[in-house]
Amino acid sequence: MKKQTISKSKALLTAIGFMVGSGIFFRADNIIGVTGGNVVISILAWLITATTLIFAGVAIAGIASQENIEGGFVGYIGHYFSKWFGEKIGRTLEFIIGWYQIVVYAPILGGIVSIVFAGYFSQLFGINGSPIVIHGIAIGLLVAMFVWNKVSTKIAATISATSTSIKVIPLIVIAVAGIIFGNPGELSAHVLPNIFEKEPTTLALLFAPMLSMAFAFDGWISVGALSKDIEDPKKNLPFIFVWSVVITSVIYIAYFVGVNALMSPADILKYGDSHVGMIARNLFGDMGEKLVLTGVLISVLGTANAIFMAGTCYTHKLACDAHLIGSDKLKQLSKTGTPFNASKFIFVGTLMYISLYALQSTGSVEALKGITIDDIPMMLNSAFYLLVFFISFKLFVEKKVNKFQGLVAPIIAAIGQMFVIVAFFLSNDKAVLYIMISAVVIALGFLNKLKSSK
Repeated sequence: MKKQTISKSKALLTAIGFMVGSGIFFRADNIIGVTGGNVVISILAWLITATTLIFAGVAIAGIASQENIEGGFVGYIGHYFSKWFGEKIGRTLEFIIGWYQIVVYAPILGGIVSIVFAGYFSQLFGINGSPIVIHGIAIGLLVAMFVWNKVSTKIAATISATSTSIKVIPLIVIAVAGIIFGNPGELSAHVLPNIFEKEPTTLALLFAPMLSMAFAFDGWISVGALSKDIEDPKKNLPFIFVWSVVITSVIYIAYFVGVNALMSPADILKYGDSHVGMIARNLFGDMGEKLVLTGVLISVLGTANAIFMAGTCYTHKLACDAHLIGSDKLKQLSKTGTPFNASKFIFVGTLMYISLYALQSTGSVEALKGITIDDIPMMLNSAFYLLVFFISFKLFVEKKVNKFQGLVAPIIAAIGQMFVIVAFFLSNDKAVLYIMISAVVIALGFLNKLKSSK
């Protein structure tokens, strides 16, 4: 039996690291853009999103406290749906969701976060940020993650946990600076002129940023994938699920308020992803900018590494269940106890998506124009989470969890995910195309499963 190597405190930091990272930095300007600079509506949307995710953490904590189940939320769905509705239904759902995580979710998000890392890396060191250079740096990061995840799961978790300790520094610095040096009492509640052709309703503005916010929080559920490595997961996972979301929510909202207290919505839109560096330079000079960008860089590194770890764990889980072609090899552990072959699978998938992003940035492939690749996983993942909340409710019916964990929490959490699904359709004119792409990926998965069974 594999030794559990990640302590409760390190797992909490890793869980926070799954969320705190690139999303909050490079999505802040997107949020301002889709709300037309209405900071008050944006903050309200943050509060709603954060609250529903805290309740989601409570609901999943109730599931995690029942049994030690490997594979995170994929494992939960496979285990309980098999138990309640038959092995065929449970294992089929487990495969569909797990396949989607390793072929779409982890590689796409890992790819975009690696590219974001490359962008901040080039900004920090004054490197020419051409598409070739940016994507070359992203591939270099991917290779580095592959190497240290090969050496030891403990090392990889330490990198994520350590980066979490550092990555919150620029967020807290800007949040505090906004309160002290900014104008938090004068946050804009008005839409910037000439942003929209037709002035949207308040409800439309409220939904508009939720997809970007879901992206910023994304990874909140992935800590469950590390259950086989966490010490006493049945006892520690509930604590980790809830408090990681609570701490991240407080940090995110404080940072967003701080940014908007220090810089006008118009300037945030003007500078885009570089707004963090510009704020730091205005506050602390060139050296302060470099220090803050270093913290941001470490932050993004931790997120990229956490996504790579989660994808590897999901791949290993599916291989252990003989769902993949070459499962015998993919489930093998290296001499150091790491799922090395599973990490190869995620490495290749992520490399493929980085290449797609590179082709898209050059505009050389017509079919990729206008497609927001990193939005593709968001809607279907929210639908998958609804199945997890159903498990929590069913455990309440069976009187295995209390009313708050099994009824109140999953209902509020489910409403939150429905908000994300609505936001997906409202903010994407290619939403149907993304669903079709996801359907094709799942169909290919079934072909893989059929061949692997033979």
